Amino acid sequence: MKILFLYFAVLFFIALKDFFKVKNFDDFIVAGKKQRLSFVTFSLLATVLGASATLGVCERAETEGFGAFWWLGFGSLGLFLQALFLSKKIRSFSVNTLPELVRFTVGPVGAKLVALVIAVSWVGVIAAQFVGLGYFLNLLVDDASEVMVIISALLVILYTLLGGQLSVVKTDVLQFSLFAIGIIGTFVFLFLADLPLGKTQVQMPAIEMFGTYSVLEWSVLGVTVLGAFLLGPDIVSRNLLSDSPKVAKRANVLSGIFLIVFAFFITWIGVWCGIFFEGDKNPLLRLAADFLPLPLAICLCVGMVSALFSSADTSLINVSSIFAQDLLGTKKIITVRLIVVLIGVLATLLALYGKDIITLLLSAYSVYTPGVVFPLAVAILAHGKFQVVEKIWVTGIFVGGILGLAGTFIAKEMNVFPLIGIALSLLFSLCSLRRIKNPT
Repeated sequence: MKILFLYFAVLFFIALKDFFKVKNFDDFIVAGKKQRLSFVTFSLLATVLGASATLGVCERAETEGFGAFWWLGFGSLGLFLQALFLSKKIRSFSVNTLPELVRFTVGPVGAKLVALVIAVSWVGVIAAQFVGLGYFLNLLVDDASEVMVIISALLVILYTLLGGQLSVVKTDVLQFSLFAIGIIGTFVFLFLADLPLGKTQVQMPAIEMFGTYSVLEWSVLGVTVLGAFLLGPDIVSRNLLSDSPKVAKRANVLSGIFLIVFAFFITWIGVWCGIFFEGDKNPLLRLAADFLPLPLAICLCVGMVSALFSSADTSLINVSSIFAQDLLGTKKIITVRLIVVLIGVLATLLALYGKDIITLLLSAYSVYTPGVVFPLAVAILAHGKFQVVEKIWVTGIFVGGILGLAGTFIAKEMNVFPLIGIALSLLFSLCSLRRIKNPT
């Protein structure tokens, strides 16, 4: 309990200092675009290693085997692809948000539409982090899980509106370090521990790389998650706060490598829990509550709180800035702070009524990836050589997004709707291109 108070005291001390350092909109939203490679890399890792990378993957690994690895494996591939084709181009634009990037490459109508999709769908991403935070705070502080979700949300909201992106980037380094210690320590302990369940030592599980997924399920998971990591608003926001295009590219490469490593650790922990530590709670929660030595359990809990807190504050500041700048057309910091509170409250309500983390995340990604990702990638790559016919491009987003949404709400299992949506949105975006006769 004392460690938790100390942890939050450090975070809010940094946030209060940055509250007085924030001078303008750029400081609050993109940390002045002055961040070096180490800060951008750690911030990106702290952002992506949240609820989906830990609680969600571990839970799936317990029931589905090593195939759960691909939730982060595809994410890593998305980071590599962005580094290879998009990172330098994205950072070369003088923009603060992803929809502003759309305005430069496509037009104002497309920018408004993308901003609306992000503002609505990313509430689910924030809610997923609030759910995870509530779980682990519940282990450290004995209270009802719903109360812990509300407390978690209040802490994230207050912290975010104080220091904005300046604070988020600074504390991401600390938060990722704590997360790494907790996960690596747990992995090593399980690998070396003697277990009282009929086997003397945990052995490496058989690696069935594709798990129990069908070809359709594997394809839907792949393109949905890959797209979110390729051009998700949180990923792009880390790109935009770097001090140069070269730093943006290198940060994505390094983050992709680290993500693969942690994907193996996290998945193995989940598989081991399914074999040796049966129970109803999420595998990481069971380990921390019942099986790990107290010092390591505290380490894991604090590390998990750090990762979830980092993902939540990053998503919250990004969505709030998009809502303010790209939907309301304002760069007033006070407006962004008010929107932080509004979106935080909405995400809290969603977290209280939707407890499945992976479902929350897939619901958020289901519209964004089929509708936005691939048309946006086409627009970025074509910029300077092709002009985009905005009406055709926007039609592609509508068609892809609606089909992705239909895949989530019409059918309970993974289905072909998102793949059709991606194919059609990509087709419309390609048809929207008109070659510029004399490109500059």
